[in-house]
Amino acid sequence: MNKTVELLWFSDCPSHPAARAMLEEVIADIAPGTQIRDVDATDPATAASVRFPGSPTIRVDGRDVDPGYVDPGDYTPRCRLYRTRAGLRSLPERNWIEDALRESLARRDARPGHRKAVVIPTFKGKGVQPGVDLDSSAALLEVMDDRAAG
Repeated sequence: MNKTVELLWFSDCPSHPAARAMLEEVIADIAPGTQIRDVDATDPATAASVRFPGSPTIRVDGRDVDPGYVDPGDYTPRCRLYRTRAGLRSLPERNWIEDALRESLARRDARPGHRKAVVIPTFKGKGVQPGVDLDSSAALLEVMDDRAAG
């Protein structure tokens, strides 16, 4: 299952282009190749059907990127304001989008069967091979790479 990234907006939103640009930059950094699904919520019926809280809205896997998001229950096409560290702003914080994409990737990677099991060499079946520092990711990767090559 691929991650779903949606950009919801309405035609009179002055922040829509800046939101798209920021979203494209974050995707290029965190999840290259991820497609953005544009949702034009200008029509009130469409806005209601997608539970549109205002423009711009960014969702990853159906979840709003705003960590403090509360569904307003009113889906009238309008501009949206975000409560950021800098105060009320017309765009979400970049790190919210980054975090949402990383969480999506982590959920995908955690699915059963998604990753191949890693086998760490043992010493006569009684523990990890001598000399492997379990606190060092680099040392563990080296052992795994050696094992894969051999």
